[in-house]
Amino acid sequence: MYFTDENSLALGKLLRQAGRHALYPGHEDLPEVPRGALDLEWMPVVGRRGLIVLTRDRRIRTRPIELDAYREAGIRSVWIGAKRDLTTTSSSCSSATSNACSARRPSVGLVRGRSR
Repeated sequence: MYFTDENSLALGKLLRQAGRHALYPGHEDLPEVPRGALDLEWMPVVGRRGLIVLTRDRRIRTRPIELDAYREAGIRSVWIGAKRDLTTTSSSCSSATSNACSARRPSVGLVRGRSR
């Protein structure tokens, strides 16, 4: 089962619509994590439930307090990000807006909940 934090809320809702077991802040099956819950509030709950976190929040990996809480909770996660690919443009973009319409190439990184 997955947990998407608030910055990936739309992904969590899409996964639910697709029939996947995904929870997110404010979901009725996760009453202890309301919308607007801070990272330090949802981490212990998600860790106890053994959910895999899908997130776009890169800063969790660089904030010592959050990273310690992440590890302490034993959270497993996948970080979802994107990089601009300026070499490819969408067919619907005009040349004047090609930079704004550049295709996005997804990148995925793994964050381990515990050190080896």
